[in-house]
Amino acid sequence: MNVTKKLTLDLMRRSVPQKLTLIRGDSAVALCCTLLCDGSPWEIPQNAAVILRYRNAEAGGEYDTLPDGKAAYSYSGNILTVYLAPAVCSMVGKTDFQAVIYVGASQKSTLCIPLFVEGAVSGSKEPESYTNLTQWLLQYGGGSDASGLLQGLYGEIDGLENRLSALENMPVYDGEMEDV
Repeated sequence: MNVTKKLTLDLMRRSVPQKLTLIRGDSAVALCCTLLCDGSPWEIPQNAAVILRYRNAEAGGEYDTLPDGKAAYSYSGNILTVYLAPAVCSMVGKTDFQAVIYVGASQKSTLCIPLFVEGAVSGSKEPESYTNLTQWLLQYGGGSDASGLLQGLYGEIDGLENRLSALENMPVYDGEMEDV
């Protein structure tokens, strides 16, 4: 099963497409592209072939089949679905992605789709910098006085939260001045 992200691309009105965010390691992502030509549906020719290209900070490549041997794209009418190879989501950062449509040796169109790959959050491992604050204070912060020090820290945190709340409720200057 693939996670499908839908987008509409107009081949004549080359505007910046919406931002597509993926997570590093995603391996079952499909982009379902509705293709238009100047606002009207653009039918993909029956004998078309599609080459998928990608480039990120460290690598790049092109493909038309996935590592398991399945086709990396399918189309019907004006709908092109491309399946991302695992390498496309292997690097955190911006990845330039293109789907190039060919009929025979003639290049008919290139779809440019910017992808943004974010790092995955891992909750399975204890963080290396995790410290139990109470245990640390008992060990390094003054022995039995640690509870008083801890209460003082909690008081400081409450004070900071109150100041932050007050700042959030302050009116913001919007850049326009009223006539007096």
